[in-house]
Amino acid sequence: MEEKFVVYENWRVSPKKVMVHKSICGQANKDHSIGEKINDNWLINVHEPNDRWFGYFNSLHEAISFSALLPNRELKLCGHCLKDFKNSL
Repeated sequence: MEEKFVVYENWRVSPKKVMVHKSICGQANKDHSIGEKINDNWLINVHEPNDRWFGYFNSLHEAISFSALLPNRELKLCGHCLKDFKNSL
């Protein structure tokens, strides 16, 4: 299976953030599978009023580039599924 990535945005935490995950990440699939949260690359209505999901992105670079377009958000990489990549930075 081809590796895909998703972006989680939360505007109620401080600082406001976006976090990149692999689509198979347990954190991304908490409560609902990521397939239930994303449809045709856009959020569907299973989110809380403080967050949303975007995807699917074909590469980590694509997901990071998209995340950078969201204004006034701190960009983070998931400490679970992207731990190895995060540690190599």
